[in-house]
Amino acid sequence: MRLKNDVKISVILTAKNYSGIVDCVKSLLNQDIKDRYEVIVVYYSRDDDYKELEKLPITLIKKDCNLGTARQLCLEKAKGDILVVIDADCIAPKNYLRRILEAFNSGDVYVGTYVRTWERDFISQVVGSIYEATYNMHRKWL
Repeated sequence: MRLKNDVKISVILTAKNYSGIVDCVKSLLNQDIKDRYEVIVVYYSRDDDYKELEKLPITLIKKDCNLGTARQLCLEKAKGDILVVIDADCIAPKNYLRRILEAFNSGDVYVGTYVRTWERDFISQVVGSIYEATYNMHRKWL
């Protein structure tokens, strides 16, 4: 499917004292679409995780705050047309953001964090691939 060139994505993630966030950010930076998205991270840690995150081409906000405040900070920085929220313990498949753009271009757009379906549609595949990649499990879809 052909993607509209003017649509951009802002990916936001937040975490506190979780070094696994680096793997999540790297998976986002390794997407098969380039120059179509930005990654915004609000992170707080007492450890040296900042040093590795600071080397990556992301918008990094260092702040000790609750989840709601952290997401609000990300929203204030976001420049994209589509907002994608991902948990820091997830590893995004290489085609994750492209598939989201394809869904928006086709008009098959879902809003939310969980979709129950009788078929293995796009959102179910994305959710499934994240769970499989993160937890190395196979989910049985209804």
